[in-house]
Amino acid sequence: MHRLSKSLESVFVFLLFFITLNLRPAILQEYGELVFLCVIGLMILILLLGFRFRLSEKKKSYIVLAGIYMTYLLLQALALSVFDLSLVFTELFILVGVLISLYTKDETWHYALYAIVYPVLFFALSYFVTILITLLTGYSIIDLTYFAFHIFQPRVIEDFYKINIVFPFSPMMGLGNANIANIDFGRAIGYMREPGIYQILVVISFFGLDYISIKYRKIFKTLVFLSLLITFSTTGMVVFILSYFYYYYISGDRKFKMNFFYKAISFLIISLGSYFFVFTNEKFGLLAKLTYESGLQRLQHYQESIQIFLDNPIIGVGLFNSSVPGSSIFAILASLGIVGAGLFFLMVILPIWHLIKRRDRLLVFLIPVLVTAFFSQPLSNMAIFFVILSLVISYPTKYKSF
Repeated sequence: MHRLSKSLESVFVFLLFFITLNLRPAILQEYGELVFLCVIGLMILILLLGFRFRLSEKKKSYIVLAGIYMTYLLLQALALSVFDLSLVFTELFILVGVLISLYTKDETWHYALYAIVYPVLFFALSYFVTILITLLTGYSIIDLTYFAFHIFQPRVIEDFYKINIVFPFSPMMGLGNANIANIDFGRAIGYMREPGIYQILVVISFFGLDYISIKYRKIFKTLVFLSLLITFSTTGMVVFILSYFYYYYISGDRKFKMNFFYKAISFLIISLGSYFFVFTNEKFGLLAKLTYESGLQRLQHYQESIQIFLDNPIIGVGLFNSSVPGSSIFAILASLGIVGAGLFFLMVILPIWHLIKRRDRLLVFLIPVLVTAFFSQPLSNMAIFFVILSLVISYPTKYKSF
């Protein structure tokens, strides 16, 4: 059979990862079924054109453990009599997020990373232009908006978010909720449904630029960091700080070292940014969220989830049980029970155990999605979680950073 050329394989890998990221929780989530069919169609087309899998031991363990976990979700739903269509779509989205690891080879891995980094760079440049125009001309974000629409969002009272597309191509939500230099601004969302999810891709892109051969790397990193700031995401800033210190100070890779000046300047930027956006900002600051209604509500959700888990410790109460409040590691325990949570963590940890043992720098790609899924957003059973896990598991045997 004729084999697919390397260039075509690279294009297909890029498209597979990018399209799969557009499943829930993306702006296109209302068209999730159509996006899913596009992914499946692309997978079949690649095989018909002569693609051949290269199955490593880490991929085998990942796919087997994911299969066991998905089987558990199905059996749990049947045992608790909570099986419905939502579970079917969840399992299908998990499936494609796992299977794309099969389509990623050592020589095409960077194209999977490009599928995350390049769209973020595109939006980072657009947001930068938007900020410049706003600050220099005095035009408001509303003045620069040329298109607006709503996306369904069941977690909020209004049941939808209004998304504004601001010149040149800057998707934003919550116009007027954020402020830059006393000018009302919006929150950057990229192509995700909200800033608290988009920040995952932004943080990954900041460090992913080290694995891409690109000119003006520091300039692009600065633009990506600025786009993180205008998400006004508390979780995003916390995630960035954790990722930064793991990457530069904790990871076991000593081949990459920053000189003292670069460390000092970087630390200063992060300190100032985190001081304002994480601690003192009255709407998005961490201290405000911990000490006012939002923080108290989260603590209450943690307590309720722990109690539900203690009442149903073995198999939990089901993945979509409405009695489980919020999105946290405790909610995962309450929903899945010891058995399900154990399978979930085995699926995440075992295929990358060798990376954990040597504190590999590649693990920085997992920090944003893990922290967000365990403490902020319900992502542990969404495609974005498994796409990023597949990216790390599929890393080349001899990867290269620049």
